Amino acid sequence: MEVQRPLRDFRELIEQEQFEEAERLLVCKLEEAKEQEDWNAQLQFLNQQIDFYRLRNKKELGEEAILNAIAVGKEKKEEKVLLYANTLVNAGKAIRDFGDAKRAVELYEEAYEIYKEQFHENDYRFASFYNHMGVACEEVGRFEEAEQCFNKAIVIMERLKRGEIELALTHMNLVFVYHQAGKEEKMQFHLQKAKQYFDSDNVMRGGYYAHACITCAEKLEKIGYQKEAEWLKEHARRVYERD
Repeated sequence: MEVQRPLRDFRELIEQEQFEEAERLLVCKLEEAKEQEDWNAQLQFLNQQIDFYRLRNKKELGEEAILNAIAVGKEKKEEKVLLYANTLVNAGKAIRDFGDAKRAVELYEEAYEIYKEQFHENDYRFASFYNHMGVACEEVGRFEEAEQCFNKAIVIMERLKRGEIELALTHMNLVFVYHQAGKEEKMQFHLQKAKQYFDSDNVMRGGYYAHACITCAEKLEKIGYQKEAEWLKEHARRVYERD
């Protein structure tokens, strides 16, 4: 069945903030995909549902969509193994946002077993994956694994020579890992690296940049780094004042 057109319609409804209509569209198309026994369409609509409920903070509906997506993906795993792995990662992001970082790590670990058979260890797709897994590992206290994930992500992104904001965020992730682990020297090193990327002449200073600055500033405030937090807030203010 046609998938891309309904997904475009869904995104347009989201942009117009017609959330109830967008939700109904997904439910309708998902039922249609089930009736036609089109598992590929089911997975795509279910993944969109997972994202929608995650962003709308609808935990129960999101968890139901996750269970359905994993069940459908597992049934057809041998035919579309990468789609199944991507579904696991998407589910992990949502599960973590819903408050279950331990389960998120389990989903990421299952996805990793698939990815490592499909991609080279330095494939660019691993950078985002390692960041997601690292955050979840940090939240469950698996600091050494979080450290490994973030460092692997940095190696990949530095090799690509792009993505200053993502590099800044990843170094900042290591700041918080080392803070919790009590490794002050390493924490300071990655804090300075993050600031270098945020202050780079090559970085795109738009809405995403400002949001990243504010997000990191808020986390730094929580651990008592007011000066660095204000530095980031000032960078965000410059963007907002310009726009």
